[in-house]
Amino acid sequence: MKDKAMIIAYATLFTGISLLAFTFISAYIFL
Repeated sequence: MKDKAMIIAYATLFTGISLLAFTFISAYIFL
């Protein structure tokens, strides 16, 4: 059960970082 929680936490963190990076890259390209 603990392992599954860790996997979900890492997946959420990775998704958040990816969205943040994508936002910065898009802003850099359009500006």
